[in-house]
Amino acid sequence: MLCYLFCFGLSLTAFSSCATISFNTHINTAELDMREYHHLGLVTTDSMEGEKFVPDLKIYVWGYDTSEYKIEWVRFAEGAEEMYHPLMMKLPHIAFKVDNLEEELKGKKVIWGPFESLPGFMVAFIEENGAPVELIETKLTEEELLQIVKERE
Repeated sequence: MLCYLFCFGLSLTAFSSCATISFNTHINTAELDMREYHHLGLVTTDSMEGEKFVPDLKIYVWGYDTSEYKIEWVRFAEGAEEMYHPLMMKLPHIAFKVDNLEEELKGKKVIWGPFESLPGFMVAFIEENGAPVELIETKLTEEELLQIVKERE
């Protein structure tokens, strides 16, 4: 069995027959400071008990408000394929909160948005290495965000 230890992007060590692979990488911490993990979006075709329908986005969502790690399940409603990029409908995405969405989108391959999905909550999706990544600009606190979502039910 081959086991890997990955430590902050700086070294990768394989423990099998004493094999070791090391590499150096430059991490631009200025870019990292602009981004904060927000959630992981997983696509499903199954109905989930307690899912909420968001009619203007043609999606059902479940789990974000109850998940310790902010895992959100997304199920697309009929007709959603007209609104969304195919990558968004078949692959999971990671979402980051950014300080300045307009600045963050410069030079990126934007596949959806930018769009104000809730008052004070701007989102866009980009394609990064063949995967969808959601970028969010908001000043809303987590409590304010959950309150707005609850009021929409």
